[in-house]
Order: sequence, then C-alpha cells, then structure tokens
Amino acid sequence: MTNKNRKILLFLIFFAISFIMWFLISLDEYYNTKIKLPIDITGLPANKFVKSEDTKAINLTVNGYGYDIIKYSLVNKITTLKINLNKVKLHPLREKDTNDYFFLTKDIILQLSSQLSPKIKIISISPDTVHITFSEMVAKHIQIKPDVNITFAKQYINKTPIRIEPDKALVKGPSYIIDTLQYIKTEHIEFNNLDHSLKQQIKILVPKNVVAVPKTTTLFIEVEQYTEDRMTIPIKIINLPQNYNLILFPNKVFIRFNVGIDNYNKIRPEHFTAIVDYNDIVDAMSDEIPVKIIHKPPKIYSFTYYPHAVEYILEQK
Repeated sequence: MTNKNRKILLFLIFFAISFIMWFLISLDEYYNTKIKLPIDITGLPANKFVKSEDTKAINLTVNGYGYDIIKYSLVNKITTLKINLNKVKLHPLREKDTNDYFFLTKDIILQLSSQLSPKIKIISISPDTVHITFSEMVAKHIQIKPDVNITFAKQYINKTPIRIEPDKALVKGPSYIIDTLQYIKTEHIEFNNLDHSLKQQIKILVPKNVVAVPKTTTLFIEVEQYTEDRMTIPIKIINLPQNYNLILFPNKVFIRFNVGIDNYNKIRPEHFTAIVDYNDIVDAMSDEIPVKIIHKPPKIYSFTYYPHAVEYILEQK
C-alpha cells in the first residue's frame, strides 16, 4: 500500500468514527418528527357499519429521544392506529342525523398514545376532524348460485340438473351493500372427467362486511351413463279437412337420441309424436310441409330427427 493510499484509509476511518460518535450523541437529544398512519374504526354503534370516512390516515407530530424514535421505527412500528368510537364523543353532522357524524382528533390523543411507545409523546394531530358516514345493518334472504364447471367422462352426463341445498341464505350487512345484491355465489369448483354422482359441501362467498347464514351449502350432482338409441316413428296429420286426402313422402321420420342406461328399455316409439299440420300447406304454398315433434320423453338427451320437412300430394275426395 502506498503512502498516499494509507493516508486516505486513515482519513476514512477517522471520518467514520466521528460520524458514529455524532450520530450516537444526537440520539440522546429530543426531536420532533411526523408519522403518517392509516386508521381502523372500531367500537361501532349497534347495528351500524362504516359506509365511508373522509379520512383514511392521520398525521401525528411526535416528540421523543432520538433513540426511542429509531427504536419505534425499526422494532415496534405499528401499521394501523385503531380508533374505538366507544371512547370518542361523536357529534351529529346535522340535527337529528343518525348516519353522518364527526369527532375531533384531539379527543383521541390518549387512545393513540397507548398504541405508541410510552417514551414518545404526541404533540399534534392532523386533520383536526374526522367525518364518518354510517349505514344501517339489514338482513334478507337471497338466492345462492353454484359456481361449478364440469366435464364428464365419455358417455356420462348429468342425470338431473345440478342443485344445492339450501339454495338461499340469510345475508346480513350494511344496507348499501345488501340492497344491491341480487344473488351470491359459491366458491368456484371444477370436476373433470366426472363419471359418478357426488355430494359435497361448498363455501358460500359474500362481500366484505357481509355475513351469510349458513356459511356453506351442499352440492348435489347426479351422473349417469348413457347410450345412443334410434327409432322410426309415423307422421300424424292434423287439421285435415274431411274432403281431402294427404299423402306424405316419406310418411315416417327417423329419430336419434341419447338415453341413460337405466331408462334404455323404457323408451318406445309411442312415446314420441311427429305431426304435419294441414294449415302449414295453406300458409306456405310449398311443395314441402314441415314436420314437428310435439311429444318426446323427458329423460333423453341430444335429440335429433330427420327429415324436418316432407313432400306431399293433396287430393280431393
């Protein structure tokens, strides 16, 4: 190490020692400093919620020894100041007003001081006033909607619509929230390649400051295996005048549908009704007449039929 570098090193060492000594001496002196902290309103009046407050955080001017302030900042720092309204005098903003109030921040110095280090003194608080708007607590029954996504295994399907029990909940909370709710949802849940029925408890989700009774509901999913079936059924003619004959080409329709295996042997052609209406000839004046299926069993899926229209010959007797 050269002589020049040695001198620079010694200078830096003495400078660092001097700075540390100055810093330690300064910590033994009183200082005023500002602290900004968010507030949390507690101790609300019965059946009231805080709808809004014009002040989300307050500024404290505090006084204390330097090392106490440093210790508070690095070790004992709190992130939120709690204000208990049971210990504060609330003033109505207007006469006979039951929702809009204010309080003076000078009245909460003792509350806030108890949350800081006893060696730190609050000198002043700003703003000097905090305005609060309350909302009444209300309750009502509301519909629950399941938030469920399902993919079924091959040749499986839901036997009945998805259902939950109970399908309504009693929700309680601020009127400004409850009045806007049309329904509430369950937690999101997914089932992939489902091939069996199930029964499962799921949570009910509600907005902040709202509670639901009950907090859960039971999800029911009934699953069945299905197979494809095909049939040919005759076409019936309706509204045909007595002095006419109507000949159809073809006079039958081919139908195809899926059905649960348990009901496979219960479905027969007579459970379906296919028709053509003579009035459709008068209205359409076409060489084809539409075929309509007016009856089919409720426990079938993916129903299709062909043809949707047939040719005809209309003869007078």
